[in-house]
Amino acid sequence: MLGPTGSIPGAVAGSERKMIEVIRQDAFFVLGLPIQASWDALPRHAAAAWEQVLAVEEFLAPAARGTYVRITVGVEQGVYHEFVGVRVDGDIAVPAGLQRFAMPAQRYVRKRHYGRMVDVLDGFIDLYRFAKNHALGAQDLRIDMGYLAGPDGGFHELLVAIEPQLAPVLQGPTVEPSSEIG
Repeated sequence: MLGPTGSIPGAVAGSERKMIEVIRQDAFFVLGLPIQASWDALPRHAAAAWEQVLAVEEFLAPAARGTYVRITVGVEQGVYHEFVGVRVDGDIAVPAGLQRFAMPAQRYVRKRHYGRMVDVLDGFIDLYRFAKNHALGAQDLRIDMGYLAGPDGGFHELLVAIEPQLAPVLQGPTVEPSSEIG
């Protein structure tokens, strides 16, 4: 049974860092680039997309700079559909070379990950297991927010969408993100 905050009472004794909870994430935008690649080609395509995003991101106004985000929208016939970029709040002009991805308000299971980037996958496995054990209907949509340079990766907020899943939208510069789900 879930506690009042959506977490499992006593799930991880004494460690907030490993707590999994159910949250509602407000709608937000990501400025970046889409990626479509097989599992084997994904690291190469992601690295190239990050390089392009970071080259443009340094020219964003300081108020527009946000958290680095990698979103996995889903997998179709072995092709991963992802989006990498910078999370921004509000209607910010899309810099040349980037696209805007509107993330609708959505319910997620969330885990905060501290440490090495190679261990992020284990965090997502924990989230899917939690959702399955609590009949929350985990979806393919997952988000990793908080990238930092370097091998330790720093702090990551890991999110997996739960039912119902609303589709993120690749869009032009003047469209607002969807309102919250019912």
